[in-house]
Parts: sequence; structure tokens; C-alpha cells
Amino acid sequence: MISKFLKRLGLRSEIDKGQFDNRVYREGLRTRQSINNYAYKAEISSYRDRGILLFPIGKSIEWQNRTIAKKLLQYLSKVRNLEIDINEGMDIVTEFRNSFLQTPFGENSGGANFNTALILFATARILNPQIIVESGVFRGVSTYFLRLACPNAEIISYDVNLNNLTIKIDNVNYYESDWFSETSVYANNRVNLIYFDDHQDQGVRLLQAYERGFKNILFDDTWPIDVPGGGWLPVPTINMILDDRIQIGETYDWVENDIWWSYLHTRENDEVFRAIRQLVVSDIDWPVLYRQTGIIPTSIGKFLRIR
Repeated sequence: MISKFLKRLGLRSEIDKGQFDNRVYREGLRTRQSINNYAYKAEISSYRDRGILLFPIGKSIEWQNRTIAKKLLQYLSKVRNLEIDINEGMDIVTEFRNSFLQTPFGENSGGANFNTALILFATARILNPQIIVESGVFRGVSTYFLRLACPNAEIISYDVNLNNLTIKIDNVNYYESDWFSETSVYANNRVNLIYFDDHQDQGVRLLQAYERGFKNILFDDTWPIDVPGGGWLPVPTINMILDDRIQIGETYDWVENDIWWSYLHTRENDEVFRAIRQLVVSDIDWPVLYRQTGIIPTSIGKFLRIR
């Protein structure tokens, strides 16, 4: 039945022999081809060098950019609290992709991948802050795209260990310390953005940001209590803090990489959780772009606007 159907379409296969090995041909169409036959060898190498093995070529790039932009705009419109035109979204995605393929970084294992870097870039571009603070630098990929998104912003980046930093970005102030140890860093009523990817208590980080006058916060690794993950989990995460199912006196356990983790929700913690919830004006989950990019997400995150 299938063989006859294929023949009517002008296709032939090995199906009559009881097998189908994906070698299906039609005049003008070849479904499998060596990449050496493409005129895009340099572009292909750029993706592969950055750990991306599935990607569109030619006209399909524009189609994928539009698909990504549509999904991304659902998030960005909430961040800016204003509808954003699809053309603006397309410009953001196109600029990011072109820049991503020219970055001095290779595969960023353990750090921001294509999806995460795009979300950081797009969020910063939409908000257009005057000051950006980053806590958790690692190799410097996130710093690179924050600077690219906001070329005129003051950027201050902190990490307790800068030994992994691959490339220092021009006009970025780096400190090998905890961000809160620098008493001079305040928002001072400027349009601001602070990004936490440092695997520290996210409730404490939010309160520190509030004390310094920061209103717009990006958190990476915001895993909920029922899906803990992300390596060294920043307990409690923002998702845990916003989850009113967590009860005083309850212990929550999970295992990751053969390590047993536990979180005990004390009365003191509960009071802090309630206080933090009063500060949160809006919390917006980062979009999951796996369907749009074909790239497996390595983390989950949130954008928060606080009082």
C-alpha cells in the first residue's frame, strides 16, 4: 500500500524489500546530502564550533527567525508592558544570530547557550537600561551579549572567581568579589537591570537588589521545588519563594548527581518568603525556545519587576 502510494508520487524506496532506510528521492529533491556539497561550509562550522548540530540553512533561517520572534515577543511584551511589533522582534533575533555566529567563544558548556543568551540579549535591548549589574560571570558569554545589547550602558560584572573568564569585554568593570560587597553600586534612580546567575540564595539576592534600588531583575536557575536541578541549586529559588504550597516545618528532598539535597522550610524562612512576595510586582518566566530553535534548554529563568 505505502509502496504504491510512493510510486504514484514519483518516489521510489527500498520498502518493497521490507526496509526503509530514509533514501527517498524525487526529481529535484535529495533528502540526504553531505555537508561538503553545500556553499555554507563556513556558516556550518560556526554553528558546530558553538555546539549547535541542528540548524537551518538558506531561506529557512528567516523562517526560523520569525518563529523565534513570535514566541519571544510574548515574553518581551510583558517585560516592557507594551506590545512589540513583529518586525522589531525579527530585527532583534536576526542581529543576535549574526552576532552569535561571530562570537569569540566556542561551545559554552555549563554557561549560557544560544537560547539563554538570546533571552538576555533581547531583555536588555528592550529595557535599554543605563546600568547593568551581573553577578556570576563564568566565561563571560552573558557579559558579551549584555554589552552587545546595550552599548552605552554602564556594566559592572562580579564573580568570586574570575579564573574561568575567557575574554574581557571593553568598557565593563570586573570585580572578583560578591556584588553586595561593593557598597558604591546603587541604581540611583537610573533605568536598571541586574542579572543573577551565581547559584546563591535568590531571596537574599532579591532583597539586596531592592536595598540598592534595582527594579528589574533576571534570575537564572529558578527551578521549582518539584523539579529541582541546575547543578548547585540556589536554594531557595524564586520559584520556591513564590510557591505558596510550601509549608512550615516541611522538608523537601531530591537527588541530583548522586548527591542528596534537603530544604527545611522554617517559620523564619516563611516570614521572609511572605515579605519578598509583597515586593514582587510581576514575575515572568523565560520562554522555552526548544520548539523554535531545536536547541535543548539548559536552564529556566525569570524576569521580575519589584517595587
